[in-house]
Amino acid sequence: MPAINKTSLGLNQWLGNEYPKRIDFVEDNKIIDDELIKRVKYTDVATETKEGIARIHSLDTVENQSNKLQNMVAKNLQSQILDFIKTLNNDEILTAKSLVKYLSKLLKPATENSFGLIDFQTIKQVSPKPDLSPYLKYDRSFIHKNDNVISRQDKWIRCNDNDVWVPRHLNMFLNDNESTYQGSYHLNGGRAYYKVPNRNGGNWCEIMDNHDMAIRDNRMNDMDADRRNLWGRAHDAWNKANDAQVNRIYEVRLAGHVEMVIYQKDAGRERNGYVVTGVVEGTGDRIIDILQMRILQFHRNGQWLNAYFA
Repeated sequence: MPAINKTSLGLNQWLGNEYPKRIDFVEDNKIIDDELIKRVKYTDVATETKEGIARIHSLDTVENQSNKLQNMVAKNLQSQILDFIKTLNNDEILTAKSLVKYLSKLLKPATENSFGLIDFQTIKQVSPKPDLSPYLKYDRSFIHKNDNVISRQDKWIRCNDNDVWVPRHLNMFLNDNESTYQGSYHLNGGRAYYKVPNRNGGNWCEIMDNHDMAIRDNRMNDMDADRRNLWGRAHDAWNKANDAQVNRIYEVRLAGHVEMVIYQKDAGRERNGYVVTGVVEGTGDRIIDILQMRILQFHRNGQWLNAYFA
């Protein structure tokens, strides 16, 4: 009968009171055979495309090849170095000891005429210094010295020999100091504005151009025409008022009493400037005998004038 205790592979581990049968041995043999079949696949030497057992890169090989590689590097034989790398056995495992051996031949302090390790301080000392004269240093720019630079809110302007591109506000300073603010210039797509600290309370002022001047001149010309028209009317009114003043009749009176007998032939005819002020019937026949008249006079320009026939 099979054992109660088993190995990790499932093989029987009989105790003294257990009695194996033939079938138990057959099953154990099958387990062992199956396990061997699985493991035999990995007993061949491994390659880049085939599973198997990897070989260790020997120290003798490392010593020999590292000397060759060191010589190639020293002579700067680039093509031979590439060929050397291609011919390396990639199926072998390079141990840490072998890796140190290779690196010990290559990673040595560099000299003036040989390859090797070099520190950053030496790199800064021997590296060529770039010519920065065509460039503008940051501290020579008209840019705010504040956190805006760090947060990338301030930007450099762009220009060429003819044009310059800037945002809509130009802020100007006497020098590179925000405390010497001189004024600003602003465009909004339709109008131009400027502001300076001591004008209009430091607020924006609109700039007038030739088009504004033309509109203003036309308006002024219209105002001049209106003024001349008003002056003409005022002058005409003055003339009329003066004429009225000069020719004004201050007083009217009836003077120079005259009586005309009209019962005689051709008596009582019209007299220039006289008006009838009364009639007299003195004979009792109910027929007018006498006309009473006075001259109509008006006072003008300091003298009395008789009325006249129109």
